[in-house]
Amino acid sequence: MIREENSRMLSQVENILRISQLEKSSNPFDMEQINIHEVIEDAIEHVKLIVESKKGSIKLSLKAESFNINGNSNHLENIIINILDNAVKYSKDNPQIIISSTNSNKDIILCFEDNGIGMDKNTQKMIFEKFYREHNGNIHNIKGHGLGLSYVKKIIDFHNGKISLESKKGTGTKFYITLKKKSNKRILLVEDDPNFGRILKDYLTINNYEVSLAVNGIEGFEKFNRSDFDLCILDIMMPFKDGLTLAKEIREVNELIPLIFLTAKNLKDDVLKGYKIGADDYLTKPFDSEILLAKIKSILNRKPNLSTQETDE
Repeated sequence: MIREENSRMLSQVENILRISQLEKSSNPFDMEQINIHEVIEDAIEHVKLIVESKKGSIKLSLKAESFNINGNSNHLENIIINILDNAVKYSKDNPQIIISSTNSNKDIILCFEDNGIGMDKNTQKMIFEKFYREHNGNIHNIKGHGLGLSYVKKIIDFHNGKISLESKKGTGTKFYITLKKKSNKRILLVEDDPNFGRILKDYLTINNYEVSLAVNGIEGFEKFNRSDFDLCILDIMMPFKDGLTLAKEIREVNELIPLIFLTAKNLKDDVLKGYKIGADDYLTKPFDSEILLAKIKSILNRKPNLSTQETDE
């Protein structure tokens, strides 16, 4: 009991200090590219044990295909923990939480749904005010000072996002957080080796590119037609439809999109065919991933192509 009360008080002190820092500064923390899905998964780890102890569950439906944002992972993780903690505290029975993500235009929308006691309309209007607590907030041994959601709102504001909610007494609550997607260059990667494809996709994602992976030429062309890309990386040797055939089809749709070919064989005929189709560059496996990254940057920035030097050799 004493340990639990000390932990609660420490949490409130931390919230007071955080809010104080946010109010004193126009730029209180650093921003960087982060994967919001990973932030959600990290936050869940902090509340997983208490959810399990109450025989509850957290279900994920993370369907957003564009999930990179410019933000602060520590603060975003804290606000997600706060929302999940409230969902657990305000559940009458076993807490059932559903977390989902979707894309809408240039936004990523997160939804946190619980089966808690819900809120009336008056409470919903005041819930993000500092120190506000519903008059019956201490039911079910729930304690606090009404600082958590005020901190949540501050953090969302600093991320130029929005937070809203839907709730009704006795039916639970849904919190919606809208954040701006990071506008990265989009790359279509077509590679039939699934392990190599995933490794290359992860590497390019870490380096601030949004990558869509296809495992053969047929799937690659379908994805190309469904979305806009800034560059295509195509493996030459693939089943069903090889990279050269795919490149011809892409060129019929878009004559200007940059193409980089990957191959396990350094065959002169394939290289020549690739350049005749309109390849911007060519790499033979295995290759240094940093060289690929440099070539991508060079092509997208419309700098002199690096392929001339490699071809002459």
